[in-house]
Amino acid sequence: MIGGLSVLMTSSPVPSNPSTEFLEICMDSFNNVPGLKDCPLVFCLDGFTDTENKYETKFKSCRISPEEAVRYQQYKHNVKHLLTSRIGLKIEDLKPIEPKFHGWCDPNAQVLKAVNGHLQVTVIEFNLRCGFALAVKQGLDYIETEFVLVQQHDWQIKEHCDFEPLLNVMRRHPVSYIGFISKTSKDYCWRLTTSRGVIESVPKEFDGITLAPLFFWYDKTHLASVKHYKEFVFGRPRFKRGDFIEDTMGILMLEEIKVGGMTAHEPYQSYLYYPEQGQQVMLRHINGRRFGNKVKYLDQIENRTAREKTHFDWEQEGLNLLD
Repeated sequence: MIGGLSVLMTSSPVPSNPSTEFLEICMDSFNNVPGLKDCPLVFCLDGFTDTENKYETKFKSCRISPEEAVRYQQYKHNVKHLLTSRIGLKIEDLKPIEPKFHGWCDPNAQVLKAVNGHLQVTVIEFNLRCGFALAVKQGLDYIETEFVLVQQHDWQIKEHCDFEPLLNVMRRHPVSYIGFISKTSKDYCWRLTTSRGVIESVPKEFDGITLAPLFFWYDKTHLASVKHYKEFVFGRPRFKRGDFIEDTMGILMLEEIKVGGMTAHEPYQSYLYYPEQGQQVMLRHINGRRFGNKVKYLDQIENRTAREKTHFDWEQEGLNLLD
């Protein structure tokens, strides 16, 4: 367990429903961070819009067909089973609790909680589509610690990382967001020097930890101050149903910093953990579309022998599931 830290995860319909395999890959990667798997977990299951087979499916917009909706309902049940089993309990141990929000996003959202000693999980199940931004906003009402790890269901922590020193930096300095390097943000500072209209990001040392000023609010895995999220990010009406933070505030943030420089960056207090001069990739994306293809392949090989299934090579079949 990491003192002062909770985990806030979000999930929504994906092609691989009802399988939880990609989610298990995500959560298994918590083992790369000492104590993370024992932190209190708040898990948000977004709602969806039923296309009624009149419109094309768009998973990013949570717009799915009736058949996909059935699979998503099965997925939600499987997620509850997975989350409770990871803290040594059964799905029946999830008990309804009184909602802390007033239903402004989804008046019929259900909140369930299970506790086993110091281990606990809270599940918020939305019936209406909220989107990532509003799901995080409502999920924060159930975070009781000073800091939160915001974790989307399709990102993996691929390298060992000790969060304690990072949280200490956040306690002692005006740092309220710490993101982690993925394949697309490797060499972040160098890439900015080649981008037109963007000021230079110069890495800084905070108590022996190297952080680079981050000029974009990424939704992918990050540590954050709960107070900063509630007062700065959600302190005024920025988001509507279906929004992602990075697609709205993130873009506005970048434009403000292009004009105002580091002065404009100050209120965001956002930094990128920058070990090995930006060379160490800490995050890896789990490709949900490829997992969807895997489900189709499973249907195709259903009649194969057990031996054939055991030796089925996903990568050879063109199904490398990690980006």
